[in-house]
Amino acid sequence: MDPAGYVPTPDSSRRSRMTPDGGLRPWPRRQGMTLIELLVVVGLIGVLLGLLLPAVQGAREAARRAHCRDRLRQVGLAVHAYHSAFSVVPSARGWPNYAPGATLRISLEKQYSLFTQILPYIEQGSLFNGINFDVGLNDPYFPGTSTETRQGMSANSTAMRTDLSVLLCPSDPKMSDAGWTGGCNIRVNLGADRTYSYGNRGWNGPIASYHCSSWAETTDGLSQTVAFSEKLRGRVDPGPMPIPRTDMIIGGLGYPSDVNQSLAACGVWDGTPSSFFSSAGLTWFVGILPETCYNHAIGPNSTMPDCLLATFRAVFRLL
Repeated sequence: MDPAGYVPTPDSSRRSRMTPDGGLRPWPRRQGMTLIELLVVVGLIGVLLGLLLPAVQGAREAARRAHCRDRLRQVGLAVHAYHSAFSVVPSARGWPNYAPGATLRISLEKQYSLFTQILPYIEQGSLFNGINFDVGLNDPYFPGTSTETRQGMSANSTAMRTDLSVLLCPSDPKMSDAGWTGGCNIRVNLGADRTYSYGNRGWNGPIASYHCSSWAETTDGLSQTVAFSEKLRGRVDPGPMPIPRTDMIIGGLGYPSDVNQSLAACGVWDGTPSSFFSSAGLTWFVGILPETCYNHAIGPNSTMPDCLLATFRAVFRLL
């Protein structure tokens, strides 16, 4: 019992409290939010999220682009390290050959990419040592793979299945139909026209097919020359319609047509279904145009599709 003789009951203690003079004062009644107030708060939160989410997504994409640029830089440094060791740049397609100015024997069944040759300089020395460069190799996604191609895929299947993060751009997530090989978003610049990158026919790009060139042969200067670029990856199943940004349309022109004639032939495509090749960039292992190479013919993000010859041999690769 308190001094005033009041014994609070459980209910009364919740409803009132003692004042200094011994009287009772009701407990303040708690006020809840009305439905209108709740809706206003939810609306404000929605507006804030609408403002913040694009900024967050933009920041994430900026971080992805930074990663992509850094990986291009790593590949460039690896090629410079290769050049410092052997006085030549690795060929865009072929196999390791370190003789300055050497022209490799053209073999469509030994198409090892530049990336297979710089593996020791991107911290993949053990993977390089496990590759058998003596067996034939062609694009595993081209129709009609030969017996020698299948032998090459069997001998090097472990390496071909390996994903190399340095060759992938986070802005291009892997598709569910991306094949069994490790993909590639980085392409080697063969110049304006592939037909001039064979053997002794000359070329106008910094890196050639079946030829080990020196940086001294890049007469425009390395700071003025593109060595690598990026490209979205395709898919194994082509589907009913081509996707111009990833697929290659069959309908280009080959030698002796020049690059402008080839561009004109490719530009007449009107978007209707036609034969096309969809598996570009699905392997870093093979040094051919759809997978690891391109021809620097037009500016980035062009609406004009890439083109192939009717024989499935690529004539040029557009950015």
